[in-house]
Order: sequence, then C-alpha cells, then structure tokens
Amino acid sequence: MGVRRKSPEEIKVSQKIRELRQIQGLTLRDIAEKTSLSAALISQIENNIVSPPIATLLKIAKALEVKIGYFFEDSAGNHPGYVVTRKSERHSVYRQGSEYGYSYFLLAHGIKEKDMEPFFVTFSGGDFEKDGFFRHDGEEFVFLLKGKVEYQIGENVVTLLKGDSLYLDSNLPHRARCLKKGESQALVVLHTMQP
Repeated sequence: MGVRRKSPEEIKVSQKIRELRQIQGLTLRDIAEKTSLSAALISQIENNIVSPPIATLLKIAKALEVKIGYFFEDSAGNHPGYVVTRKSERHSVYRQGSEYGYSYFLLAHGIKEKDMEPFFVTFSGGDFEKDGFFRHDGEEFVFLLKGKVEYQIGENVVTLLKGDSLYLDSNLPHRARCLKKGESQALVVLHTMQP
C-alpha cells in the first residue's frame, strides 16, 4: 500500500495551527495541556505527519481561541455574506480515504468566522474508529443522504437510514460506522460555541 499524498488543504491547516500557536507564544506542551492531547501528537499534526479527526481539530481550535472554520478559511476570498460551493469545488478535509472510514468535504469554505461548519461526509469503513469515541464542544446535526450508518452515543446505538437525521450534543462520547456495503453519505453540520 502506498503512502497517501497530503492535499494542499491539509498542509494549509497544519501551517495555520503552527503559525497561530507561535503568534500566541504557546508551546506544544501548552496546547497539549489545554486539549488533553500529547505534545507529540500536536507536533505530528503541525508537521503534517498525522491527519487528525475533526474532533481533534475542534479541541485545537478551542485551545487557540478560534473557531474551527479559521483553519479552512481562504484568505483570498471576501464573500458578501453567502457562498455557493459547486460539487466540483468541495475541499477535502484530512481523513480522505483514511483509516478512520470516512472523509469530510467542506461546503462553506469561503465564509469567514461562521458559527456553523457544514460538511459533506462519506462513510466507507465498516468498523468504528480505532481511536474510540470522540467528544468536543458544540452540537452536531447529521442528515443521511445515502446508505446506512450506525452511531453510538455513549451506551446508546442508533441506526440511520436514508432520510433520517440525528441531532446531538457533541460533548457526549460518540462515533459512527457505515453498515451498508459500499459507501454512505451524509450532510453534517457542526455548531461550535466558542470564540
């Protein structure tokens, strides 16, 4: 199996994390303490060795006192309060074809400082994330467009079929997996209640 090349978006996110940390005069250890992640992991993310899940990026964003959208903002764009994202213009966010079993694609990358972050998510793996459960500040809304996905929220298991939706407090431990052979697709909207 070959090594997956990092997308330009992944490299940009890694650079933004490092630059913002350095501007704020924070060490890797400072960020590690604020996020409950290891300094080694933060370093690997900054050096684009590890592609973190969205939950990890949310923790880093909170530690750096920015919204997660900051990492995906296009500094060149200045849109008048709206943005249209064509299917061919979706930006992948880490995890594409990753070992986690799902990929995220940005749907509103041209809007700065938004409270919600919409993603198009494809689920392809049949197992839960090897990292276990995810928890982060905010709320999530999931609308299943295609396939069959199982969410485990704490001790509860919920199966979503095409057309079903789920709204959850992201502070609850949660994870998801595809239950249908092939690929499942969902619209996922994250709302973060930070800076």
